[in-house]
Amino acid sequence: MLESTMLTQMLSRLDDCPIILSVERCLNRCHKDAGCHRCIDLCPKQAISQLEDIAVDSENCVACGLCWRVCPTEVFALKSVDDRRLLAQLCSLLSQGKCLEVACSRAVKAKALRSNCQGVLELTCLGQLSSALLIGSIVAGAEAIWLNDSLCHECELGGNLTVIKETVTTTQNLLRVFGREQSVFSYRDSTGLLSDEGASRATMKVRAEEPLLSRREVFHSLGSRAAHKLTEMTSNLMEDILSTGTTARKLEQRLPAQRLLLARLLLKLGEPSMDSSNLARLPVAEVKISEQCSACGLCSKFCPTGALKGEASDDDIRLTFTTIYCIACGICRKVCPSDAIKLSYEIDTTRLIDQESKVLLYCELAPCTICGASCASDGPEPLCFVCRKKIERQEALSSPSLGLAGPDRDRFTS
Repeated sequence: MLESTMLTQMLSRLDDCPIILSVERCLNRCHKDAGCHRCIDLCPKQAISQLEDIAVDSENCVACGLCWRVCPTEVFALKSVDDRRLLAQLCSLLSQGKCLEVACSRAVKAKALRSNCQGVLELTCLGQLSSALLIGSIVAGAEAIWLNDSLCHECELGGNLTVIKETVTTTQNLLRVFGREQSVFSYRDSTGLLSDEGASRATMKVRAEEPLLSRREVFHSLGSRAAHKLTEMTSNLMEDILSTGTTARKLEQRLPAQRLLLARLLLKLGEPSMDSSNLARLPVAEVKISEQCSACGLCSKFCPTGALKGEASDDDIRLTFTTIYCIACGICRKVCPSDAIKLSYEIDTTRLIDQESKVLLYCELAPCTICGASCASDGPEPLCFVCRKKIERQEALSSPSLGLAGPDRDRFTS
């Protein structure tokens, strides 16, 4: 009997489209004003579009991985490679030496290697790297990691330099917090440290990605009996394996695997050597709540990663926050009806290793004096955000400067 896991692996490598989509994770599904379109802006082949949902044109997609890396909620995944495989390949190269190089296929073919590293990881594009992978290599024992971006400026994948530079800068900023910033370099930014003899040195090169298979290769590898089984099962399994996601409009809270990996790796870097740092490029932010909060809980309900969590009972509400889980999407601020949320990008570095959630808000609840809905008991006459906004609107329309009075005012406030 054909193993379903084997079939899944085979079908996931079909070459129709090298990208797996999970459109239900898109921030624009979470909130209409999320305004996230980095994947579309950075796709060098204009293969990504969004009408109602994100879609990928398989004929134009070249599997560069830029969308995979820039999407904060992991809408995109490559069929040919994942973070677990990349990190394993990087760590395997440590047997050759403590200095590693990552280069694109073009640089490897051109023998444009000048870092003198004995181990080289070959990728389709350096944009597939993440800060978590680079820090994981440092944690595993690498003393230096070189990103060979020497040919990126003339590459047809135009957005890759932006993503690569962001990855290097973000990684250096994170490592600087732990006194390890002199560990990650790029060719273009550190030319003076390169050697002219690197191209002639013997190196161990590892190709990270698995080749995608054609349908003919899949059937040939499975054999005739397996192929017969495959034809019976394909119609159902393709829906599950290559699905573009559900049609639900509500985004479930899900911490991206890349951020979870980073959070775990930061714990292994030791104690921070500085008190605070601006890590907006990560992205991550601290959430601050003002006294205007009406305890509606909308911010925690819309938080895509679970960085904000609300726990409410009949009598009180508690709002907690985990800094490293925040992706600075700003949706919490946009949904707050009381304008009570502010984001700060100056991060207390202890929050990077002390990853327990902290209490942002705790208050008792009381019935709104107008409608009876539960709200923060912040005065003798508690008001929910709906009634508060209605009163504010009535007061604004009653202003003499608007010239509204009597029936005109009633028409606008009803």
